Amino acid sequence: LSYVEHGKNPDIFTQGFVERAATENQYTNGKIKAVAEFRKLLSEEFTKSFPDLYD
Repeated sequence: LSYVEHGKNPDIFTQGFVERAATENQYTNGKIKAVAEFRKLLSEEFTKSFPDLYD
């Protein structure tokens, strides 16, 4: 509402908000992918090191 009250175009706010949300989404997805890959590698190494404990 402050954009409208100050005579600014609210589409500028919306565009910035959407771009920021998309950027943060890509960043978060990258972190999730990295953790999933690390978990997979860690599981493989545990399986090699402790084969009798693997379920």
